[in-house]
Amino acid sequence: MAYLKSKKTAIVLTAVAVVLALSAAVFLTTSATQNEPGDFKGMKWGADLHGLSGMKLLAEDGDVRFYQKENDEMKVGGAEVGKIVYGFHKGRFYSVVAYFGNPAAYASMKETFSREYGEPIQTDQNAKKCFWNGDIASVLLTYDDASNAGRIALFFKPIQLEVEMSRPNDPQ
Repeated sequence: MAYLKSKKTAIVLTAVAVVLALSAAVFLTTSATQNEPGDFKGMKWGADLHGLSGMKLLAEDGDVRFYQKENDEMKVGGAEVGKIVYGFHKGRFYSVVAYFGNPAAYASMKETFSREYGEPIQTDQNAKKCFWNGDIASVLLTYDDASNAGRIALFFKPIQLEVEMSRPNDPQ
């Protein structure tokens, strides 16, 4: 990676990349929801980074850069979150991952997103893992009781596909 501010940032970058890669595989193979997010907190998918203020660079890897927004309201779907990371590819907004640490936040987000985008796809009814798959945007909400950690990841499929296509294949 060309630029990292700290080891913690490297961990965040790796976690975001893994979430987005796994999400892309699931979302590209499941049926679409009727409704889907066209933005995140008013920031439209594909928005030009240069038109946004208060974005603080966390990490970059090639054409992908991750930022935090100064003075960001740390809420998603009415729930408190600890960190929100915004992803840009070639300066265009395509992903966001928010991290939280309690089951109440998971329940609140699941309820809010279900009301807004319909019932989620849940492959295991006992696991706290929900997917909403739209034609252009998708959402993954997860929570792990053992680690008391959860995240919600949203991404804009057209740019996510560009990101996936631009990465060299790892030799197996």
